[in-house]
Amino acid sequence: MAFCSSALFAAFISQEQARENARFFFMNRHQDLLRTAPELRPVVLDKSNSFTSKEASGAFYIFNLGENRGFILAAADDRLKPVLAYADAGAFPSEQIPDNLQAWLDFYESEFQYLMNHNLSIAEEGFSPTDFSSSASSVEALLGNTKWDQLYPYNLQCPYSEVYSEHTATGCLATAMAQIMYYHQWPLSGTGSNSYNLDINAENFYLSADFGQTQYAWQNMLDTYNPESTEEQKQAVALLMYHCGVAVNMEYNVASQGGSWAYLSDAGAALSKYFGYDSDLQMYTRDFYNFAEWSGLIRSELDAGRPVLYRGGGIDGSGHAFVCDGYDSDDFYHINWGWGGYGNGYFSLSTLDPNYQGAGYSALGYSYGQMMLAGIQKPDNTSNINYQLNMYKNGLNTESINLKNISINKFDLSFGFINDGLSTFSGKVAIGVYQNEILLKTLGNLDLTNLITYWGYENYTFQDLSLSGLEEGNYQLVVVHKSQTSSSWQEVAGSSKLNNYINATITGNSATFSIPDISALLRLNAAITTESTIYQNRKGRFNLSLQNTGQEFYSYVSLYIYDPGNQDNYQYLDKALCLIPEGSMYSIQLKGLIELEPGNYKVMAIYNISNDQITEEYSLMPQPEVDTLQITIMAEPAPAELILNKKPVFENSVLYAEAEQKLHLEITNKAGYFDEIVNAFFFAPDNNYSVGSLNAKELFIDRDETKSLELEGNINLEAGNYRLALYYYQEAWTLMQPDTASVTDFQLEAATHIPKSAIEEELKLASNPVRNRLLLLNAGPNIRAEIMNLNGSSLGLFNTADISVEYLPAGLYLLKVYSGTKITILRFIKL
Repeated sequence: MAFCSSALFAAFISQEQARENARFFFMNRHQDLLRTAPELRPVVLDKSNSFTSKEASGAFYIFNLGENRGFILAAADDRLKPVLAYADAGAFPSEQIPDNLQAWLDFYESEFQYLMNHNLSIAEEGFSPTDFSSSASSVEALLGNTKWDQLYPYNLQCPYSEVYSEHTATGCLATAMAQIMYYHQWPLSGTGSNSYNLDINAENFYLSADFGQTQYAWQNMLDTYNPESTEEQKQAVALLMYHCGVAVNMEYNVASQGGSWAYLSDAGAALSKYFGYDSDLQMYTRDFYNFAEWSGLIRSELDAGRPVLYRGGGIDGSGHAFVCDGYDSDDFYHINWGWGGYGNGYFSLSTLDPNYQGAGYSALGYSYGQMMLAGIQKPDNTSNINYQLNMYKNGLNTESINLKNISINKFDLSFGFINDGLSTFSGKVAIGVYQNEILLKTLGNLDLTNLITYWGYENYTFQDLSLSGLEEGNYQLVVVHKSQTSSSWQEVAGSSKLNNYINATITGNSATFSIPDISALLRLNAAITTESTIYQNRKGRFNLSLQNTGQEFYSYVSLYIYDPGNQDNYQYLDKALCLIPEGSMYSIQLKGLIELEPGNYKVMAIYNISNDQITEEYSLMPQPEVDTLQITIMAEPAPAELILNKKPVFENSVLYAEAEQKLHLEITNKAGYFDEIVNAFFFAPDNNYSVGSLNAKELFIDRDETKSLELEGNINLEAGNYRLALYYYQEAWTLMQPDTASVTDFQLEAATHIPKSAIEEELKLASNPVRNRLLLLNAGPNIRAEIMNLNGSSLGLFNTADISVEYLPAGLYLLKVYSGTKITILRFIKL
């Protein structure tokens, strides 16, 4: 059964609510800075830019934090990630936004428009500061305070346009290259030379650089330049910029005419050829990596102290180069845009981020031609080339369905492939015959000599291949390659659209071929369940337990809610973008506003069988032999009225600064139905602005219902006296009643007085995701750990910090760690 998309509900986020979201995010990340709360000032962008005000962009708001204390981009629609980007210093530029930063903003805006046009959502409905919980590790921005750009003084040696009476821009690629080279302080001098002719606005230039005769004056270059910088310092960086441009055959132009541009592949070649960087430096293309592989590659580079030269495409097809030089524990990546520090900060690589149940695992969404240069380092005198031969245009295919007699019948195989890497390939391409993942032999033989970057075959055919001599069984015929310097065959990489193998089954003396199904196949493991009463115009909550028996799924899951007596009376719940690895289990709670009139309905799970973010074709998920979930939608309730039954109680009688605290609440709802968040805010005696908070928590509570709630979080404030106030969000923040219970004073002791057991190092995972081994850091003695699935079922108990997880199928799991009286829950991904 197939479905067409229908309008899905999404809530517009007001500027004030977005400001609160941004404030939450700031407080959760930087509680140590909250001596006074920063004023969040909306940024109104220059009218010459794409976004002129908060009304001009439906995607986000921009808030500057006080005076040059950073900025936050907060979503203006609840289908986007609550915070899209942030910076810890400086201010967001309201004028003269860098082209590459503008492209990233365009990228966010385009994804928002895609949401609007295709009625999409993300898995995290509503906002909670716990969305920003930490993962295992982080790398501070490797470039530090380096804030170079493309204009003065960096372009002083770039071609000068008499037509426009100014120097051309250095180009974002040259600036990115130069900043990485400045980080490495390499080379002292280059190798060889390059020259070319270039027409710029009807002016002809002969551009040349003698790298081998140049000493790069790293000692004269500065992290940032200002009017007091000397001429020698300016010329030192200008020379480097110009040499980077000539090395990549930069197409120079002035900024007003679109600026200067070049190809990423030329930058990779130039770094090795002219500037002496390691010859194993490689170019990678996002399309041929799943998320775990791609993000793992980025992080491994940054962990090794190597900034990544990154390329992202704009929605108009243009490309922009910048430096990714760090990441934080919340899965934001630090971007240095190369425009004098303007806009530098931590960015989500995609606004369509399913957050993967808080596991520190984020999907890249639409790649827009994302590529990167990795392995940029001084030469290490070893050779370990990672060739990037990928399928191209056509997956592996055959016109033969079966062979009656493999001893005499022959067959052809056709496919396309290309060298997507920087390293010139000389070697062989063939068809590998695999059984049980073991290469038995190869068929066909294509000898290649000096296959350079972006060269290959759109449709190459191996003819008259034979399976003669093979025994009965199942085989895979895989496109493989082997370089002249290698003794082993490697697969030519396939993608979610281009298969790099076909199946062959030999029975007796005959053979049958089949093209592999590279689609994802989702099914329900159990009946859909719901929590609490379902009300019109309130959020419904539905629990799904899924299994992916096919290839990696990265697309949308939703619910079809319909009236059995009237097929025209239905709605689709907000879609969730899910990343579900091959063969894994996945549990998710779908939430969304119930728009249907009161009455009786049925609920069925659907998913996008196209398995992408562009084509939409939905199908029912197969489910166990159980009845379809039936629900009754009740009439819209009145607004809620939350009452504290007694004064909140901290778990610890003495509160220490910088220590984790828990606050226990007992709440009764006296009216309506509540489906939003609750939080505790801290105030200094002389300040009406909150100076901190615990982590907000979502609460669902019906009329006359009483629930216990526990708020957690660090109080990263100086020792002293503070006031705590409890609020709930319902269109605006509302103080809980009675205020004699919800407002209370407390004293915070200095962190130096914390008992030793209270300041132990944070328990964390050595790495995440993991393959075979899970290692706990700072575990201490007498550790006990339990692995659970997302349904809470125990999958094993361990008395060690070094746990083998080879037995687990790929998927997302919980690790519950018992240490004395303390219980810590961590999430991890098994690959």
